[in-house]
Amino acid sequence: MAVPVGEVTAALVNGVGGDALVYATDFRESPENIDRVTRLARGAHTLFCECTFMVSDQAQAERTQHLTTQTCAQIANNADVTQLVTFHFSHRYDNRRWQLYEELQRFTDKVLIPNRHSHST
Repeated sequence: MAVPVGEVTAALVNGVGGDALVYATDFRESPENIDRVTRLARGAHTLFCECTFMVSDQAQAERTQHLTTQTCAQIANNADVTQLVTFHFSHRYDNRRWQLYEELQRFTDKVLIPNRHSHST
């Protein structure tokens, strides 16, 4: 059953103060999109954001219209979120996901890093 986005928004946003959560995925890395997501996430407690590729795979990120670690971190930093939770990683990193987290840490101190035993090494 399809539910109009307005109804979903009304159900999620109740006007009562609290910690904001922002979820952003499947968008092209462009100045306009980065600005939009940064404004949306401004001051949020947690930003859940796709982090599909490492910087070395920038060309693939552009071809598939996804973000790199650097842009994901840039959004979190510029929005001044409390924490960044990343997901939607390319399968090319399945056996070395820790490298994504290491790269993210070079760009931001906001990234929440899962226990190393909870993901492939």
